[in-house]
Amino acid sequence: MRLRIAILAVALAFAQPGTAVGFGESLRSSLRPLPDLSQLRCHQVHVARSDDGVTFRADSQPVLDAATAPDAVPDGNGLRLYVVNGEPGKHGIWTVRLEDDGASWRRGSYEPIQIDGAVSGDIAQPDVLRLPDGRLRLYYYAGYFVTHQPKPFPGMVERPHRIMTAVSSDGVNFTGEGRAILLDSAENPTVVPIGDGRYLLAVNQPKSRRILIGISKESSRFVLNGAVLSGGAPELTMLADGSLRLLHDVPGGFGSFRSRDGGRVWEAEAGLRLTSANPVAEPTAVNLGVAGWRLFYRAIKPGCTKS
Repeated sequence: MRLRIAILAVALAFAQPGTAVGFGESLRSSLRPLPDLSQLRCHQVHVARSDDGVTFRADSQPVLDAATAPDAVPDGNGLRLYVVNGEPGKHGIWTVRLEDDGASWRRGSYEPIQIDGAVSGDIAQPDVLRLPDGRLRLYYYAGYFVTHQPKPFPGMVERPHRIMTAVSSDGVNFTGEGRAILLDSAENPTVVPIGDGRYLLAVNQPKSRRILIGISKESSRFVLNGAVLSGGAPELTMLADGSLRLLHDVPGGFGSFRSRDGGRVWEAEAGLRLTSANPVAEPTAVNLGVAGWRLFYRAIKPGCTKS
C-alpha cells in the first residue's frame, strides 16, 4: 500500500496543472515496461565433455531447446539440470533430471521449481550447491521479468540486483532464505566451497563485463573480497590440487582464470577450455569423477529469430 501511495504521489507531482490523473493511469505510467523475453525461445542448452576438465569437446546435439542459463549438480546416478525456461509464458527456473548413456541423454519430468510453495517468473540464472547435509542450496537473481518495476524518478536510487538463496531436500520444492548479496547490476551467481568452512561467490556485471568475487563462512551471506576480473558470466570450480578455476565466455569459446590462494589473486590461463565457432555463454562445469567432466552452456539455435 505504501508503494502505491508513493507511486501516485510521483505521478501527481509531474502532472500538468489542471490534468486529472486517475489512480490506474498514474500507476501504469510509473512502471517500467517488461523486458522482451522472446529471444529466449532461440536459446539452447548444449553440453561438452572432458577427461581432465581442461579441454572440452562439444556434443553434436543440444540437451534442451528454448532454455538458457543452465546449472547442473550430481544427483544419484545422473544429474539434475536447472535452466531458465525460454518458452513463451513459462519464464522462471525449471529443472529436469538427466542420465547420460554415452550416446544420448535420458530425461525425467521437466518442471518449474517452487519457492515457498509458489512458481515465480521473476527468478533467473540458477546456481545450485550440494550442502554437507545433502540438501541443495539455490542461488538466483530475483528481477522483474513478468512483474513491472517502478520507473526511477529524480532523486531515486536505482534498485541494486538481488542475489537470493533457497534450500531444498528434493531439488524441486525450495524454502526461501533471503539475500546472499546486493550489488549494482549483479547477475549470474556461482558458488563453490573452498575449505575451512568457507565459500566463494562470483557474479558478473554484464554491461561492464566485470566479475566480482565474494566470500562467506556459511554459504548464504557474502561480502566482496576486492578481486575484480574482466569477463562474461562466470563459473567457479574447485580442482583436485585445491586451486580454483573460473570459466567465462570470450570470443571463440570459454576461457578461464586460475587462483591458488582461495580467490584473492587470479591469473588468466592460456588457451581456451572450449572452442566454438558460434557464440556461447553461461557455462556450468560438473566433475563426475571417473566419468570425467561435463560442461553445460547456452548457445543460439541456428537460423532462429525471435517472434
